Amino acid sequence: MADVQILWPDQLPQDPFMPSNGTPSYQPTDNAIRTSVTVGPDKVRRRFTAVPETTQIQMWFTADQLAVLNQFVEEQIQDVLPFTWRDFRDDSQCMYRFPKGRGSLAYKWDSGDIWLVTMELEKLP
Repeated sequence: MADVQILWPDQLPQDPFMPSNGTPSYQPTDNAIRTSVTVGPDKVRRRFTAVPETTQIQMWFTADQLAVLNQFVEEQIQDVLPFTWRDFRDDSQCMYRFPKGRGSLAYKWDSGDIWLVTMELEKLP
């Protein structure tokens, strides 16, 4: 049975680059391990050949879009499954997941039915 690819919903905003938003930020995961030696500098080596990158984005959602987001997280990706979206640096397709499930989302009411959603994403290698 082939793996089913879950896509970021079309009903949700696709681009976090809005004038009043912060742009996505990427933070590589520490992939080095240090070993003390008796004499000389510590030895340093890679832990893994590939590690995820943490990405944080902010997007504006309407109340209806927020309901779609919540359904997507709870039902489609069940808080933790990876999904396909785009890499905001080069527009290529990539895999993301929410590293803390629903805890990776923060909601702030703006006005009317507008919400500012901050999402922590993990871009998978």
